[in-house]
Amino acid sequence: MNNQGYTLVEMLVALVMVGLAAGGLSLAARHVAETERRVRGQHDVGLQLDRLRNVVSPTLANSGPFSGDHAGATNLEGDPSQLRFRCEGGTCGLGLSGPVRRQSVSVTDANGRRDFPFTGLGPLSWRYLSARDGRQAPVWPPRDRDDRLAAIELVNGQWPILVLRTPVQQPGACVFDAASHDCIAVGAP
Repeated sequence: MNNQGYTLVEMLVALVMVGLAAGGLSLAARHVAETERRVRGQHDVGLQLDRLRNVVSPTLANSGPFSGDHAGATNLEGDPSQLRFRCEGGTCGLGLSGPVRRQSVSVTDANGRRDFPFTGLGPLSWRYLSARDGRQAPVWPPRDRDDRLAAIELVNGQWPILVLRTPVQQPGACVFDAASHDCIAVGAP
């Protein structure tokens, strides 16, 4: 190498090395952006699940306990895509709609209808847990036995992502009126 400058080959090698470094940085930046997008999506799903729990749990707590008998009498009926139950505002419900990976949970209660979108998850469905033995069922009430409902699960594929507990017994401060399907305070006329 002489001291008068760079040869054309040396300059091309330097440009190739700079290009490879820039390409590597570009791939790294894309990887970081994709990871950030995934983490943000998981965070958003977690926030939606918390919001859904905060909206539905009080309504379930005030409407239960939920039981079924062989005569078909129940105050909650559900399948994998929707459930309905008697509540303070009349009939309340939870439903699933939309294509897989872009499903929404719709909540209908005394405050109207609200939708909670869940983007990026697999197929969602509802599952019902027995208070008697913890058995999981895709339909409530079970057709083969009298039982009480302990919890409702929102399931992603086969894994629960949200568990909504339901009261198994009447609250101590009230008596359930079977005619009106309301909890009447003890001592009220």
